[in-house]
Amino acid sequence: MIGITDHAYKRAKERLNLNANSLKKLCALAYCYGAQKRDTRGELLKYLQRRSDDHPGNDFRIYGDNLFIFKSNSLVTVYRLPNEVNKKQYIRNEKVHNPKRHLHRQH
Repeated sequence: MIGITDHAYKRAKERLNLNANSLKKLCALAYCYGAQKRDTRGELLKYLQRRSDDHPGNDFRIYGDNLFIFKSNSLVTVYRLPNEVNKKQYIRNEKVHNPKRHLHRQH
């Protein structure tokens, strides 16, 4: 099971305008289906490398327009990806291009 820190709840509300239930759902989807740093290239990879300096040793997942940062199976914080980073152009894995297709599955 994936945990969510108090800090992550606070940042999800502040940065993504998500309530607790929405965050729980997106967090699980991001952890299971999100693109990892190794799936990226170009400007998106550079952006993630800059974020890695602030969060060393953490597991990064991109899902939708958001970056989820996990540590030891717990969500630590979330960020909205900047507009200048066109994620579709820089993600190698096709499964993350349409995150809505996973919303109707039972997990």
